[in-house]
Amino acid sequence: MIKCSICRSLINDPEPAILFFGEDGKARLTCSNCEKQIETMMQSNNSVEIKAALNYIHTCRTQATDSEVASYLGEIVDNNSLDILELESKNKKPVNFKHSKDYFQDRSLETSENTSIWISGLRTAAWIYFFTVIAIGLSISLVFNDNVGIAFLVMVFSFLLAFMSVAGVMIFLNIAQHIAEIRNELTSKNRFSKKNKTGA
Repeated sequence: MIKCSICRSLINDPEPAILFFGEDGKARLTCSNCEKQIETMMQSNNSVEIKAALNYIHTCRTQATDSEVASYLGEIVDNNSLDILELESKNKKPVNFKHSKDYFQDRSLETSENTSIWISGLRTAAWIYFFTVIAIGLSISLVFNDNVGIAFLVMVFSFLLAFMSVAGVMIFLNIAQHIAEIRNELTSKNRFSKKNKTGA
């Protein structure tokens, strides 16, 4: 039996709709229900219907085992997500739809996670640098064990160098995190603004 490329359920239609042809030349087929969800997301003027269909496709995308299908569904969802924002803006009220996955919440979490990952990585690297510099300073000070004054100055210098470097990096990362949050917010507003201007 043939399975739907989107929801993986069995297709009973003798002539199922073709979603697209993959790089392997094989057709990715879809059942009538998933085909209807895509049509609703692209053609409906009802924000509740669009969000229901969008979250349905988004959920299937996150569970897809075929990378080409996941990429294709991701493009469809991204291209139609602004329609919901536009309709909600006109209606002046948010749309609430309970589903196993929420596209907008997932996008927000994904952006936050990506920012947190590289910032956490740099913070870890900064602390590794801190202790490395301290260790190097300690090693150098041992060379001057006959002269306590020079050894002490080397240790103080290495500590100050490590501390000031890490402090500077931490300040930079905090600023970068705030800038990333502001940029994401402005990007969303600009995309929505461009969408409104295009539709005007």
